[in-house]
Amino acid sequence: GGEGGMTGSAESIAVVDDMEEIRVPKFYSKYILGVYGTGSHVPILEGAPTTVSCQLAAVIGSQCHRVQRDEANDFIAGVCVCCDFSVQDWDTNESKWLIAKAYDAPLLIGPAMLAMSAVQDLESINMHASINGDIIMECVVSEMIDDLAACLAQVSKFMTLEPGDLILSGAPKLMPKKENPVLQPGDVVACYADEIGEVSCTIVDETAID
Repeated sequence: GGEGGMTGSAESIAVVDDMEEIRVPKFYSKYILGVYGTGSHVPILEGAPTTVSCQLAAVIGSQCHRVQRDEANDFIAGVCVCCDFSVQDWDTNESKWLIAKAYDAPLLIGPAMLAMSAVQDLESINMHASINGDIIMECVVSEMIDDLAACLAQVSKFMTLEPGDLILSGAPKLMPKKENPVLQPGDVVACYADEIGEVSCTIVDETAID
């Protein structure tokens, strides 16, 4: 497992992503074994082309099940920023969400939770991801297809969420004329969100981690 990280009581992390051609949220799980904190050395699998995305995470504050969208924010304690990693050549079959996203993959979370009561305007928060200082993706929260309240309502239809569980928003769009490059050992990855701050890590080969 990783050092640091906001583990809470979560055993898994439900994440939503959107396929534009379908426009229906797709869900996958991230497990607590791979949670890291900012400043960590994050391993990637040898021979597995891995990319990163910047996402906003809602931290569940109280147990909830079958929550309505208009009451969802009442169950969110706060938000944080995270870097989500996935293996690109493992996402080409019907099990793509499990295999490419929920292997022993790292999830970088932090730098701290911003309480919902302290959020000035969630919809206007700007987020971006960079590799070695080069911004590869950026968006404002309001530009995302599904907001966190909608994601929480959808996930809670089929599972009970506990305090400390996280719901991730999905990735911002890539910058114009940018590609999401495959990560290499030595790369410095950073994800940033207004009002929350930045998390960063150095990518290492999995053999470098005990």
